[in-house]
Amino acid sequence: MINAETAGKFLKCVDAQKVLYLKLKPVVAEENKALSERKVKNLETLIKKQEDMIIAIKNLEEEKMELFKALALQAGFKKEEPVRLQDVIEKGGESLKKVGEAVESLMAVVKEVDGLNAGNAHLIKEYLGVMDFTAKLKEKLNNKTAITYTDSGIVNEKKAEQQKSKFDTKI
Repeated sequence: MINAETAGKFLKCVDAQKVLYLKLKPVVAEENKALSERKVKNLETLIKKQEDMIIAIKNLEEEKMELFKALALQAGFKKEEPVRLQDVIEKGGESLKKVGEAVESLMAVVKEVDGLNAGNAHLIKEYLGVMDFTAKLKEKLNNKTAITYTDSGIVNEKKAEQQKSKFDTKI
């Protein structure tokens, strides 16, 4: 039999996580805006806010997992047996219907935040690619080498000789 107190604590945990994710969503959106506008100083404070929220979410997740294990045991599953939330909800019947709805609502918010994060990751990846390209281009310009190939296809790299200006030379 499912204990209503355990189910209530699980529900509170899920709701608290949802609230944190809803607070995280605008911070991630603001990070996207800062990335597009290349405002590095703003990024530092936003990332710190995100880290604090993620730590709180992680703590709630650990608590939620302990409560889920207790719910699974109360539903009649063995401790070693892997259990899905859907199975526990089915065995719990009407008393866990609200838990299922709350978890679905939480997952919808998580997917929205995940989508924003994926966009941010793509922006960061593109910026890193551009920075890498420009660094290699700058290095290539500073390292003036002449690349030639032999008949067998071996690469010969020779330092290009600096051409002296012949404008001010004495004869």
